[in-house]
Amino acid sequence: MTRRDFMQTTAALGAVAAFPRFTRAAPPSVSALRVHLFSKHLQFLDYAAMAAKAAELGFDGVDLTVRPRGHVEPAEVKSALPRAAAALRRAGLEPVMCTTGINTMADPLSDTVLGAIADAGFTHLRLGYHQFSDEESLPATLTSLRPVVRELATALQRRGLQGAFQNHAGARYVGASIWELWQVLEDIDPTQIGLQFDIRHVTAERGLSWINEYRLAAPKIASLALKDSKWIEDPATGRGTAVYTPVGEGWVDWPAYFKLLQTHAIDVPASLHLEYDLGGADHGHRQLTVEPAVVYAAMQRDLQRVRKLDAAARRSG
Repeated sequence: MTRRDFMQTTAALGAVAAFPRFTRAAPPSVSALRVHLFSKHLQFLDYAAMAAKAAELGFDGVDLTVRPRGHVEPAEVKSALPRAAAALRRAGLEPVMCTTGINTMADPLSDTVLGAIADAGFTHLRLGYHQFSDEESLPATLTSLRPVVRELATALQRRGLQGAFQNHAGARYVGASIWELWQVLEDIDPTQIGLQFDIRHVTAERGLSWINEYRLAAPKIASLALKDSKWIEDPATGRGTAVYTPVGEGWVDWPAYFKLLQTHAIDVPASLHLEYDLGGADHGHRQLTVEPAVVYAAMQRDLQRVRKLDAAARRSG
């Protein structure tokens, strides 16, 4: 299937008009999307330079990596996170979003990291992943995760934080299908733990039925991850593979998606990811094989495309 065929078939679904509103009543107008830059892509800069560059490029904030090999190492969170938050504020950016590796309160460091995140003023954090194994059935894994997630939700509520699990593509990830996360989070208040809805991963995993995943996720969306990709044939194997692209150059149906966000009043912070080849910045490397200007130009281009799509959806009502 070509991208043109994919987009034409998706449009034929009548995506926006075909589905009723969810539990959120749309106000007369929805504010512009608040776009934060995933700091993984600026890990070659220190806190001050990272914050200044994100502000200069026009981002509303930074989705700070507070995880192993991130901008802030969990073991150093008490001293490092306040410095990072201060750097953001000096650049005129409020600390709102961060990404962690926390997926259980059984790790003694989890409570320390959550406390530091709350003390620094962050409000939204992405949680770490859970994975399926060959030793346990898929339903058994989902059942065993429910008490783990309830304990996480209690810890987050105590700190005044809102956590989110990202739906990440891949056979091993719990949440590659929204149905998996829905079962785990069914009885969890989304203000404690919701979903970081990733439109790229949904499109890669579900193709034409991505809208059903969105419908299921919508009442629990706590934040958004923005990126794009397309399926190509791997010349080495002859098999299909999903490769990342700049925003608007892959198979994500951005106009339909942004229209749905407006229609259902999804007013949450968003994290922009650039996972395509950027000389190592795409992988969070500290040393790049391209000039930083190349990375900055890509960030600004993708941000401008997101802004344009968001504005068009809001103009159309």
